[in-house]
Amino acid sequence: MKRIIYLIAFFVILTTSYSQWELLKGPGRNKTINSVDVEGNDIYITIYNSIFKTTDLGKNWIKLDHQNNQVFAGVYSVIKYNNMLFLYTSKGLLDQNYGLYISTDDGISWLQHNEGIATEDFGGFIRFCKCESEMYLILLGHIYKYNINKNKWEKAFKWEQPHFRYTTVIEYKDKLFIGTFAEGVSSRYNYPNLLIYSKTDGSVVAIRDTISGLGFYSINSFAKK
Repeated sequence: MKRIIYLIAFFVILTTSYSQWELLKGPGRNKTINSVDVEGNDIYITIYNSIFKTTDLGKNWIKLDHQNNQVFAGVYSVIKYNNMLFLYTSKGLLDQNYGLYISTDDGISWLQHNEGIATEDFGGFIRFCKCESEMYLILLGHIYKYNINKNKWEKAFKWEQPHFRYTTVIEYKDKLFIGTFAEGVSSRYNYPNLLIYSKTDGSVVAIRDTISGLGFYSINSFAKK
């Protein structure tokens, strides 16, 4: 009986969730959206070499990245944190200065902002992760956080293990939950796919859940209620 109740509850939740989805009208003819970020009523998306913003659920879109005559060759991701826009461009500007950029005026102007990131770490951009108290940047085997007071990136976590790449991160209380995958190994099932890092004492707990089946997959994102 309990299984039937759980199953009914699952379908009720599933139906309710799907009923809340709405198709939005995107800008331009290019259908490939590289990233989406939501901040209050503002929705930001990146499409090839452009950044767009809407405040009315897609009825109207504003192009942000060309208002100061800058031309990006390839915009991969954008995120808004603490009233600042952070941008990663994979191909860079026409002068080859690819990397991280920041805007404090909602996209009117952009400044390159790689300060704090070691040269040997810069590459293999994975994603930005916006948490309650910090904003994180994942670069393959490295995780950085942005220090608002010092206006620079700082190393947030490093677990010295070969073959490891990080996929996503989320904060919960004093812990960082970090998704991982093993690269270039014959059997990645022998490696953990979840790390729990204590910001209090610096300890790391490595987990590969082989009971529920989670251990057979890479963790690409987290969400908490």
